[in-house]
Amino acid sequence: MKRQRPDRVRRRAARGVTVLELMVAVTLGTVLVSMVYLAWSTIHGKAVRDRRADLFHSEALRLTTSISGQLRRSPRLLGWHGYGLSFVSAGTGDTLSYEWYGGKLLRNDTAIVLQSQASWVEQFDVSIEEEGWGPAGPLFLLRLAIAVKDSFDNETRIPSCVAVALPSGSGGETEAISPWNF
Repeated sequence: MKRQRPDRVRRRAARGVTVLELMVAVTLGTVLVSMVYLAWSTIHGKAVRDRRADLFHSEALRLTTSISGQLRRSPRLLGWHGYGLSFVSAGTGDTLSYEWYGGKLLRNDTAIVLQSQASWVEQFDVSIEEEGWGPAGPLFLLRLAIAVKDSFDNETRIPSCVAVALPSGSGGETEAISPWNF
């Protein structure tokens, strides 16, 4: 048996909703849409920041790995100081020179441009990490440390060590003897 609605309910349903019910529904809808927008914008902003930081760190790692690899493959290290080094390129035999000067990292007197947005090389240090004897004679670990910074307050410092042999009687000039990377 079908149940009948009371007359009071039928009359109210025929009139529609009251202003108070409409205001409550609009308010709840607005709060719900605001919460969804806030969640979306937070997630989107975090994703953009993480993507930028990942690109930034990858660029710093690529730069350090590239310079270390060139130095490791080089047949001869010509010299170094606290903010630079020069060596002979393994492939072409040309001289490669890296120097940090005036807030820029220069390769053969040309500034290296980083791909990540608004970033620059903050520091480029070259130092001797350790001295000792290897199978081919005296050797040392040459330590490279590259710090990269950007305008979004990301900063990373990536160190790398390359084993370099000291040929006898060379007076400071060196040769790379193996592709060791510590």
